Amino acid sequence: MAALLFRNIGRLLSRSYLLDTVWGISADVSTRTVDTHASQLRSKLGLYPENGWRLSAVYQHGYRLEKLGAAPAEKKKAAAPRRRQAKRAR
Repeated sequence: MAALLFRNIGRLLSRSYLLDTVWGISADVSTRTVDTHASQLRSKLGLYPENGWRLSAVYQHGYRLEKLGAAPAEKKKAAAPRRRQAKRAR
């Protein structure tokens, strides 16, 4: 499932597509397999916004893996410090 999500970054993959492609299970079967594996992938691979990734569930459809760009910690390092401008005497 991880390989499939990483090959389709930014694309919405339906639960039925994931079930059929990864496990060969018909979408007619009521199962929490995809949800359980998505939760485990988040934990094991650190797919959280603070790490620059988001694995989001789309209600009643499926999952989307998104790359968020630089992680917030990296953005802070890259940002140049701002200098305060001195007030001019009139």
